[in-house]
Amino acid sequence: MPLYGATTIASTGQSVWIGLVWAGRAITIWADQRSIHPSVDGRHLKTLASRLSTDHLHQLSMRGARPAGPPPAPPALTRTSGHQVVPVGQPVEVQRNVRGNGFITVADATFQVRRDHAGQSLTVRLDGHLMHAISQGTLVATWPYPIPADRLPAMRDAQRRPLHCRRDPPECSAG
Repeated sequence: MPLYGATTIASTGQSVWIGLVWAGRAITIWADQRSIHPSVDGRHLKTLASRLSTDHLHQLSMRGARPAGPPPAPPALTRTSGHQVVPVGQPVEVQRNVRGNGFITVADATFQVRRDHAGQSLTVRLDGHLMHAISQGTLVATWPYPIPADRLPAMRDAQRRPLHCRRDPPECSAG
């Protein structure tokens, strides 16, 4: 990957911002016409909506890309007329990098996490009336749900994430 933290997947297809923390490292891209999943050393970084066409995917295979196995994460939200479709009542997650001042931006609004999380990628879960910031499986911040439902489809990198619960013992986890 180039030293500025972004890479281009196909010549006229799509560029992906991975982040300066990963600059200079080898990344793996899993891609289809719906989703793009970048990873480093087997660690899934984020999920993006794909703008790749069948021609782009064919170009990639002609340039040596190998067939992908199963996707490493749930797919990006489906799109209708270029807009993401957010299922009513379903939680949505996005990945956000914490800036040096300890803030993240979600749907053009800024939220303070903490400076000790600077440089980290957090999972931001929009669920019901709350928004949660999760770092490596640990809840680090919660805010009132800040985004009107009509703005959710415009959020970049959103993906649907159901909450899975076991009955014995009662335990829940995302994914």
